[in-house]
Amino acid sequence: MQRTRTLGFLSPSILMFAFALMAFFHASSASAQLHKDTRLGFQIKYPRSFEPIPIEPTENWTVAKFQAKTPDHTSVGKSYTRIQVRHAPGIKKIDWQGWEKSWGEPGKVRETKIAGMYAEECTFTKPSRTAQVTIVLAEEGWFAILGYCHPERFKKWKSEFSKATKSFKRIEKEERTITSQDPQEQQIQEVISRLPHGWNWERSDRYVYIYNGEKDFIRTVSRQIETMRDEFEKLYPPREPITAISIVRITGDEDTYRGYGGPAESLGYWSSANKELVLFDRKPRDQVIETLNHEAFHQYIFYWAGQLAPHSWYNEGHGDYFAGAKMTRSFKVTGYGPLRHTTRHPTVKKAWREDRLIPLQKLMSWTQAEFYERKVVYLAYAQAWALITMFRQSKKLPKQYDSLLDDYLANLLEARIELARKEREAAIAPLKRSKAPLPTDSLEDYFSRIHPVKIQALAFTKTFGAWSEEDWDKLNEVFSKFVGTIKG
Repeated sequence: MQRTRTLGFLSPSILMFAFALMAFFHASSASAQLHKDTRLGFQIKYPRSFEPIPIEPTENWTVAKFQAKTPDHTSVGKSYTRIQVRHAPGIKKIDWQGWEKSWGEPGKVRETKIAGMYAEECTFTKPSRTAQVTIVLAEEGWFAILGYCHPERFKKWKSEFSKATKSFKRIEKEERTITSQDPQEQQIQEVISRLPHGWNWERSDRYVYIYNGEKDFIRTVSRQIETMRDEFEKLYPPREPITAISIVRITGDEDTYRGYGGPAESLGYWSSANKELVLFDRKPRDQVIETLNHEAFHQYIFYWAGQLAPHSWYNEGHGDYFAGAKMTRSFKVTGYGPLRHTTRHPTVKKAWREDRLIPLQKLMSWTQAEFYERKVVYLAYAQAWALITMFRQSKKLPKQYDSLLDDYLANLLEARIELARKEREAAIAPLKRSKAPLPTDSLEDYFSRIHPVKIQALAFTKTFGAWSEEDWDKLNEVFSKFVGTIKG
């Protein structure tokens, strides 16, 4: 039975929640300057030159965030100016200890009142940022209003920070009902409920799309990622039904992406912690699509493997491989080729000419941290792409490599089970000795206790532990010959 793919398909519980949410936003967006949070019971006015930024799903302290629409240009380059509201439920006293670790050298603490409530204000300075922080004591815990920017621009923004702080006040709370009993639906509703003014969302049966850009482009994104999902499922048939609804968040520009949390120099990312794919709209749009394809693979393989990521050579190599999907206008994949908007193929070809390819026994054993080391990361990405392309497309590979990719994934899953079994045995050993009742938990309950690096290391040993130096030399030789055939 074919799945429903229509963008905008809503489950009954989400549909009911949507009507309630529209009412909330109608009340909260009467003025684009006024932000109201009727769940926590506060409002604040932010400058007209600022825009609201969504809160990440796993964020617990920050409850509102705003960013200047136009970045400042300082002596060190582009700089972002932001205002935040944070909330600490249950904390009813002000303690400045620990703030300087994140925010820099503290100034003098000044007592004040905000909307009749006792408050304290302090300015923190570090080379990259000056912050004005005001903590307001409320009955159920403090609220903090933070305004921060580059030190060179603090005089420019200080009055705006103060105006926003003085505008903070408490309002009547409204009950917000989560209509679904399903934990996943509850999480989706929670994410949607935290969307600020100007943000929209759509829903299919496999994805939730959150955006503040052009709706027509979001429909293109939807068709693209649904097509790629079908491709992933052909190559990696689900071991069991994947019921996770994946979040795809697209900001209208790069500055909003950075304000949301997009890493510097990145074009998009998949966050396993937040369980969402994030990227920003830009021209040329086919570069956005390449990024989407790449991150969509990370998203899919994470759920396919039961919320476990493989080694970076496998994960990033496949991400770039699928990023090069050749797609017709009717959204049919006809093949995979070099990426148009990266330097993967010329980078690996140049390293081949200069005889400085990374030995594969190193590349394929590296942790994510080692793979991302600045001095090697660009070549590591390029080689990973070339390696996966070789395994997927080369017709001249020795037979011994035919099942290597499949074997590695199987070993990854087996490694987790083996380590989970050891964790469980260690946990119940004292109970056995004392003849206490043994728990009825399963191995899956121990998966989250094992660091992914430990699982990956064991998977590498299971896959390549019996290899000799001659075996690695042969793979490096085969790979070098393949790279020599790449145009670039």
